[in-house]
Amino acid sequence: MHVSDNDDVAVNGRWLDSMTRYLVHEERHALLLALTARYPHLLTLDSAGRSYENRDIWVATLTNASTGAASKKPALYVDGNMHGVEVVGAAVALHTIIHCLTTYGVDPAVTRLLDTRVLYILPCVNPDGAERALTTPDFSQGTSRPLQDEIGDNDLVSSDVDGDGHILTMRIPDPLGEWKISLKDPRLMVHRTSLDESGHYYRLYPEGFVHHPTNGPIVNPSTPRKTGPNLNASYLSQWPPLSETPDWFERRPFAEPETLAVVRFIEQHPNICGVVNYHSSGGVFLLPGETPQTPLTAHDHAIYTVLEGLATSATGYPCENDDGASFPTFIRWMWQAFGIWSIVPELWDVYSQVAGQPFDEIPDVVKHDPGDEDTDLAFLAWNDTQLEGQGFIDWHAVDHPQLGTLEIGGWDTKWVDMNPPLQFLEAEAEKMTAFTLKFAALTPLIRIGSIDAEAIGDDHYIVRARIENHGWLPTYLSDWARHHHYDSSVTVEITGGDARIGTAVVDLGHLDGLANASPYASPFKASPGVGRIQNDRMVEWVVRVSSHADMLTVAVSSAKGGTDQRNVPLLRTST
Repeated sequence: MHVSDNDDVAVNGRWLDSMTRYLVHEERHALLLALTARYPHLLTLDSAGRSYENRDIWVATLTNASTGAASKKPALYVDGNMHGVEVVGAAVALHTIIHCLTTYGVDPAVTRLLDTRVLYILPCVNPDGAERALTTPDFSQGTSRPLQDEIGDNDLVSSDVDGDGHILTMRIPDPLGEWKISLKDPRLMVHRTSLDESGHYYRLYPEGFVHHPTNGPIVNPSTPRKTGPNLNASYLSQWPPLSETPDWFERRPFAEPETLAVVRFIEQHPNICGVVNYHSSGGVFLLPGETPQTPLTAHDHAIYTVLEGLATSATGYPCENDDGASFPTFIRWMWQAFGIWSIVPELWDVYSQVAGQPFDEIPDVVKHDPGDEDTDLAFLAWNDTQLEGQGFIDWHAVDHPQLGTLEIGGWDTKWVDMNPPLQFLEAEAEKMTAFTLKFAALTPLIRIGSIDAEAIGDDHYIVRARIENHGWLPTYLSDWARHHHYDSSVTVEITGGDARIGTAVVDLGHLDGLANASPYASPFKASPGVGRIQNDRMVEWVVRVSSHADMLTVAVSSAKGGTDQRNVPLLRTST
């Protein structure tokens, strides 16, 4: 279940063509460089900043450069691996990049997307944490910056006691223990019942060593964090009192170099319309949710409902509001600070793999609940048939230097629950890529639909231009953005002559998207024109040109909807 020895990684112009391994930092970089060399017209690579250990946080920009600069197109921002152990996020992000590059010119939807939009993809926000997860037994979420954990005497600190490359579970014989060995499968531990008075019983602890052991029992069997803060708890939104924050909570917003790199990138790219923030695991999509501080209008709620439907139809995963988060997460900040549509796919759902159906359709009795014997037996059977037994490490005796003889074994959580086993990785990446690209296609898209110039004599022309939003989202994105003035207007400018009636630069305000169409409009009850959305606007000027001019130019610009430009030839009236 560890990183494969397969050498199918980008070297000397080759690129990954199958998802057979989780790549470490240098391998990801080599892959991205090879792809950039192979597809220079579609992909550029830059560093958004550096991590605590001075690794680059690479960002890939995907768009067809020949159809305009990336900064002039509506954008979707995608990142992964914000939490160190969640390396599937980086893998899915890389898959999205490879899919777009290799299907451009073949898949009409991908071709149109890269011709008209831009994807900013940061495969790995937390390269230090990911490197640690991929090269050591550690499976923490944080960065590598040390924290001053308050570890007390007899607290248990997770470690690879037997040196096999895993941090598993220790079972220690204890007549007062809560667990016993299942009679149906000796690998399985089940809860002791009220009828169990005699027999062999055990305590279960995470594999590790006891800090400053005394003669007393283990005080804190949960694993104290030994490494850096949670990057998804350091954004400036709904900041809780410091007295209510755990040790791993960052005490100042944007304090970590990785977080600051993301913040600066977002703020430097005002064309971003949506965010996909890959995490794991659970097989669910999380939305910022409605809170007393962030109420949703009916319009914004309706858009999130459509986004939920898109996510579920593409992946089979349900959607939930992240209402319970008590700390300032990235997607909450994106919504509160910018009104940008944001979503967290919690990648990989081992439960539905075992049950053979989506998680939200699994009966409660079947869902994995430690101590439920039938459910745990189903997991072991799945491990034996689908993983060839590699997901569960058999119990084996170990002479612990502090606790004496005990047994170590159990689920290899990092490569079964937190991340998909490699044989399931590509399928997970394919459906998430499908969702991400459909989300990107929802962004507003400003175009000049028609334009003409009518000669009216004496080098004067009436110029008419129809400005259209071809996208689903409005150019202001959300009511929340418009209410808090995070939006900027659509502007149209005419050049090549002197505007005599009308100003050269016209502020159109905003254009609706198809999302503004009322779901209640009925052709049987409404008069003609009722329910029509304002996703187009006609602009008119009277322009005087020089006697030798043969062309005028009209350009339209929108921070979220991109830009377009058209030339209109001048046909002279005969005298």
